[in-house]
Amino acid sequence: MSDNKTRRALNSGERRALEQYARLEIPLDELVERLNQVAEFRLGPTERRIDVHYERPEPPIQITPWHIENVQARKKRGDISEHEVAEWASMLLLIDAYDWEGPNEDVIAEWLNDLALLT
Repeated sequence: MSDNKTRRALNSGERRALEQYARLEIPLDELVERLNQVAEFRLGPTERRIDVHYERPEPPIQITPWHIENVQARKKRGDISEHEVAEWASMLLLIDAYDWEGPNEDVIAEWLNDLALLT
């Protein structure tokens, strides 16, 4: 985590990229590119880490069961690979701009953890 003094609010394009990634409308490499001014991604084979230089958005980007169901349906249709699903779930767990607090939070957290372990 970076020092709070160097953090800034996300601009509308950065927030939009995070929202699009939550729906898996953009690939991870595009998310990384669009957040390059506010986050450092270390996504090697033995390390998965993100150092952020932004303030957590308020409100955070809400993740619901629909997001999980959408990604699972797309995988079933063959639109995305198992690796992409696992990568997506890992990123939702790592990026603090996402939140799934609410009545389904335990179920969503369990699903994300299970999906992140697919590969």
